[in-house]
Amino acid sequence: TKLSSLAASTLEREEVCELLYELSAQLDHRHTEDVLGLTSQLIGADSKLYKLLSADSQTRSGKPNEAMKLLDGIQSEDDARWLRLYANAHLKNGDDSRALHLFTALSARAPSPDVFRAIADLGRRLKDRNVQLQALVRLLALEPNDIAARNRLARIYLSNEEFESAVAQLTL
Repeated sequence: TKLSSLAASTLEREEVCELLYELSAQLDHRHTEDVLGLTSQLIGADSKLYKLLSADSQTRSGKPNEAMKLLDGIQSEDDARWLRLYANAHLKNGDDSRALHLFTALSARAPSPDVFRAIADLGRRLKDRNVQLQALVRLLALEPNDIAARNRLARIYLSNEEFESAVAQLTL
């Protein structure tokens, strides 16, 4: 096909597939399935990337158990992408404790605001104020102008009777 002649190396084909998948994920599931079919043709259904993209698609379409089965077959806890997908699948499946563990491991490998938001949200659901506090502090280190996170952190400080810390969050 034309696409495989434009992207000659495996790495180039993988980059094209990732870009197409990201774009399709913003549209609807039908487009994602088309991209997965193209990915299978370009790099093979046995490739790790194809399995990762398929797992993401399964989670997004409400089939987290199927996603976890795919991810279990290529288990790679040192891979930030794998950890993120596995954490999201557990989150979508309602296993908040396991999702928290996985997002926490991910935060050590690939810290990002969305990971710390997920950890803070899970901390709130699991009623663990310390987890929330630590995640919000780390989130604000990356995004100091996040007002919603500052307000959440101030509320936690207030409930801990740390009034000076609460006021500091509200006056920054």
